[in-house]
Amino acid sequence: MKITDMKITGITAWQKTLPLTKPYWLSGGRLKFEALDSTFVRIETSDGLVGWGEGCPWGETYLPAFGGGIRAALDLLAPVLIGENPGDIERLNRAMDRALPGHPYAKAALDAALWDLAGKRAGAPLFELFGGAEGAEDGIAINSSISTGTPEEMVALINTARAQGYRTHSAKVGGADIAADIARIEAIEAALPADEHITYDVNRAWVPGVAIQVMQAVSGVARGWFEQLSKRWTSALLSPLIRRSPSCWTNASIRFRIIWTRGSVWPVKAAKSNPTGWVA
Repeated sequence: MKITDMKITGITAWQKTLPLTKPYWLSGGRLKFEALDSTFVRIETSDGLVGWGEGCPWGETYLPAFGGGIRAALDLLAPVLIGENPGDIERLNRAMDRALPGHPYAKAALDAALWDLAGKRAGAPLFELFGGAEGAEDGIAINSSISTGTPEEMVALINTARAQGYRTHSAKVGGADIAADIARIEAIEAALPADEHITYDVNRAWVPGVAIQVMQAVSGVARGWFEQLSKRWTSALLSPLIRRSPSCWTNASIRFRIIWTRGSVWPVKAAKSNPTGWVA
């Protein structure tokens, strides 16, 4: 069969609730998650290959994305892909955009499944198809994700992450309690080995005045970066803050770290027994 003759013959989706090992707090403790709503997608093709993708928004209260929205969107998006060439990923993404403007989080699982198929058809991991990765032989450092808590609790979580192999960490801070955030940062810095790295992720919980006070207070000890400080930055405020605190890093959007693997298939046997499917 020619590559151009290959067609998408079926798309199936499963819902799976993924419980966290313990409650997870962020954004100054105003947001709490105990489980995540994940959607697994399988794309089948006429040549017998199968591509897998997953969409798992971070709860329902942090970003304008939620698990139920993915599955609702699939009713509109899956029929657009049925019968099409799975290798024409750019065109298929444009077709999904026409069928449903916006909602990129809902399209991500399908896009990932299409790329999974591309790697399998080429017989190569996707990082090679994307041009390779300099230093890939050393692996890719992945952040641990440390929930907001007392200084002792956060240091203990970092120690647990270190035992699991993590050497870079993302610690959730933020809120109106200036002294509490200073104590968290100072405790983490005192306990962090010199060869490890830390980012203090505020998740927009600080107002600018609090951000300035905390960052100035820890400027003598903080080696890490600060991320997503506040929803209310202005360029006039941000510039002098960066000059006073060179380690400051803010971003208007969420960072995404993507790791592609060859032939990864997520287990779905524990998911719903009645998956939703679309076929040619």
